[in-house]
Amino acid sequence: MDQPQNIAQNMPSVEPVNPSSQIPTGQLADQIDQTVYPIQRGWIWENFIVIFLLMLLWVVAYASDIFGIILAIIVWPSSLIGLILRRKYFTYKLEPQYFVLKQGIISKQERHILYGVIQNTFVKQGLLDRIFNLSCLVIENAQGGGKLGAQQVKQQQRSGGIGFSGNKVIIPGLKKEHAELLKTAILQKMKENPMVDTQSGI
Repeated sequence: MDQPQNIAQNMPSVEPVNPSSQIPTGQLADQIDQTVYPIQRGWIWENFIVIFLLMLLWVVAYASDIFGIILAIIVWPSSLIGLILRRKYFTYKLEPQYFVLKQGIISKQERHILYGVIQNTFVKQGLLDRIFNLSCLVIENAQGGGKLGAQQVKQQQRSGGIGFSGNKVIIPGLKKEHAELLKTAILQKMKENPMVDTQSGI
């Protein structure tokens, strides 16, 4: 009578699989969004430090300007709120045919990018990224009017280097392994959904 219990006790335990640590394929890839590979809170503090250093330079340069110092004191803490909201309202999702992105705090924007028009995707790390152990995934596509114009560059800089503008998508603040897995999933989607040349009739 005790044999079934002994067999159950001797069976090896199975460790649960964390989907965010596996290479996503098939239907699993269609479930990837910002909750699976989230933008880490370290991205907020990384940009907050940069803004603080810029404000410090501003105060040093305009030490005699009381109005400038007061402005810097107001802008710096308010920038933290802006970073938190940009992170919260930026979302992405890998769907079967499209890479869907949403952004905007007041003015909402949404973009559906065909996998077939994506031209390049790569992972990069800046100096502060290495300190905070973060990475940035960059996606370049044929839609959106070619290279970024000066106004679009300024728009992305104001947004803390997050979201989409022109033909470029920036997803910052990812763990290195998450950035690589997300890149692998997008590359797989590009193979599964090649661009069809409707003009040539092929």
